Amino acid sequence: MSGPSFRERFSLDDRVTDRRRALVRRPGYVPVVVEAAQRGFERRYVKCLLHRDVRGQHLQDLMRQKFGVTAEDAIFLVCGGAIVQHADTMRDLAARYVDSEDGFLYMGCMRENTFG
Repeated sequence: MSGPSFRERFSLDDRVTDRRRALVRRPGYVPVVVEAAQRGFERRYVKCLLHRDVRGQHLQDLMRQKFGVTAEDAIFLVCGGAIVQHADTMRDLAARYVDSEDGFLYMGCMRENTFG
């Protein structure tokens, strides 16, 4: 987990401008930032724009690819201190946990080796 977090790397003004620009192009989408919550991931964070009807299971599969997690490891997405459930939609999560300053939905990604 090297490098600064998304919030450290970009100023508040840059993040707000980025979110506004993205939502003009794609209304009905949710700007999401998933940050590695522990060491050992290939990337520090992943920023994406997801349709509001995307479910937690699809996001988990996408993050498995983006963070380079193998099949031997389980990953967990955490948002607002709670584990993201497979049936949760981005619309539901954004309604509860979107950042009040910049409008991004922030999540953490953790992994656990399932075979010991």
